[in-house]
Amino acid sequence: MALGMKRTAILALVFLLGACVGFGCHRFFVLAGEPSNRFAGANSVQIYDLNGFDYSKYTTAEFDQVARCQFNQLVFRNSASSAKWSNGIHFWKGSLLATIKYDAGPDEIVIVSYYGGFFSVVGKPGIWIVDAEHRVAWDTELKQIIEGTFFPARKRGNRLSP
Repeated sequence: MALGMKRTAILALVFLLGACVGFGCHRFFVLAGEPSNRFAGANSVQIYDLNGFDYSKYTTAEFDQVARCQFNQLVFRNSASSAKWSNGIHFWKGSLLATIKYDAGPDEIVIVSYYGGFFSVVGKPGIWIVDAEHRVAWDTELKQIIEGTFFPARKRGNRLSP
């Protein structure tokens, strides 16, 4: 009996490790945090119709060619500045790539979840979850960008019109 339970535990561990490697551990586990007021100085957020987790594969030319849109600055500042940091497990159904430009300090690359109202900063641990008070505005803005800009651009081959 004990051998059967041990075998089941080993198989479960192998499955979880396989899923982590197969799907990319960075999509599921995060480790540390920082205060959310760090986003208050954001003066521009550009969302790109690119898979956020493939950020290192894209060239400057691809950033220039792919569909992109400004995220409403007020919505981003309010939502991101009140977001709660989490180091828990989060599942990504899809993601977009964004860049944040600040009044002072270096720009950042951000991965924005299609669903769930959360995002992560590339190179920083943790996930930022938009609070309930700002979630509707965040989701509405993201939906308008995806449906109003990205879907039509995808029909044209995901390149901006000259």
